[in-house]
Amino acid sequence: MKQLFFAAIFTFFALNYVSAQETKPLKTTDYSLVTNDELQTKPEFPGGVSEFYQYIIDNFKPESKLKGVQKLYVYFVIEKDGSISIVKILKGLDEKNDENLIKVIQNSPKWSPGIQNGKPVRASFNLPLTINFK
Repeated sequence: MKQLFFAAIFTFFALNYVSAQETKPLKTTDYSLVTNDELQTKPEFPGGVSEFYQYIIDNFKPESKLKGVQKLYVYFVIEKDGSISIVKILKGLDEKNDENLIKVIQNSPKWSPGIQNGKPVRASFNLPLTINFK
């Protein structure tokens, strides 16, 4: 019984330590990050989001044969200068295709940054993608 109690206490502290490690802030010089909902002016790809989808269609070439409709979710940060950083695939296809999609997004033309209180700010962006592979 005593061993079970100590095992439970150890597990509790171990889990809290692991979850605390996952919530550390990203290493960057500017920790301020604004979500799109909080912005006065949202970041925008040149020509709008439909042009960004076209940019992805033109530049993302899947590595493997995929069929059917695939839903993907991508998170990235638009920096104050409009460049893209911290690209993460929240729901992807497979490792190789996800890597290719990250490269395509990282190499995209600069966006107009988000504006808050008249100043450009770092902004997070969630992008849902639906791709129909034939």
